[in-house]
Amino acid sequence: MNWRRPLIVGGLLVVAVLGFLLAEAAAQLYLWQPYQAGTYFYEILFESQAWMIPAAIALGLIFGAVYGTSEKSKQLSEDPPERDGFIQRHAAFGAFLEHWVATVGMILLVLSGIWLGFLFVPRLAGTTETVGLALNVHWVGTGLLVFAVSYHVSALFMGAHREIVPEASDFRKAVRDVGHYLGMTDAPEADKYKPIQKVSYLAWGALVGIMAITGVLMALDYVAAVSGSVRAASTFLHELFALFTILFLLAHVAITLMPSHWAMLRSQVTGWMPADYVREKLPRWNVQRRTDGGTESEEPPNP
Repeated sequence: MNWRRPLIVGGLLVVAVLGFLLAEAAAQLYLWQPYQAGTYFYEILFESQAWMIPAAIALGLIFGAVYGTSEKSKQLSEDPPERDGFIQRHAAFGAFLEHWVATVGMILLVLSGIWLGFLFVPRLAGTTETVGLALNVHWVGTGLLVFAVSYHVSALFMGAHREIVPEASDFRKAVRDVGHYLGMTDAPEADKYKPIQKVSYLAWGALVGIMAITGVLMALDYVAAVSGSVRAASTFLHELFALFTILFLLAHVAITLMPSHWAMLRSQVTGWMPADYVREKLPRWNVQRRTDGGTESEEPPNP
């Protein structure tokens, strides 16, 4: 029985719900009255629970290293199992975990960022408590995203996910990929990932990296002294690249929902891809067909 993916999904839902409840509870106003005059405050988790962000990074690095050195990671890179007409493309504790934890984190970040307002987007949070709630939801999304990114980077460093790293020729092939989507050229031959996916991987890395650096500088202002010029520059760059990230995310979702990419979307959910699709669309993915039925304990989806 495939218990890994339900376990990850259930755990992610629990973390997201508990995180929101914590964010909501912390955003409730309370009266601080050291003397006769009192002032109402709410708790900002970026300040009171700042330690949890580096803790999420540390956990991601540790667990990512464990996966990156696992036999499962090596098997998917060298000899992915094929069974009942399906080939395994992603492991539950590999790309599945990384992708969907990052997805939930980004959704929370985007929604809370829009709620707070940025650049030309007006602030939708109209009360003190809703501003606090949006800030705290942003903290929850940050924790999820930095865990997923740290997990991926650590696994990549230990040898996993090397197939997604682009080669020099992939940039030229990515142009042909774009032309193919526009109906102007034939699609270039692809291996496990299409050239446009490999180039997009670098773009995602740049966007997330800039957002992380500027976000850390902004968050430091809650626990340490940050100069006004650094804070202003970080805020502007964070909001500008947040806009780029939202546009890139919308394009990513639109391309994923194209009928020709449904098999790839399915593989991000089940971990398995139809062998016929692989032979037709990903001919350079040199899959060694197993004759012993495979040893993987995860069951492929029903065709």
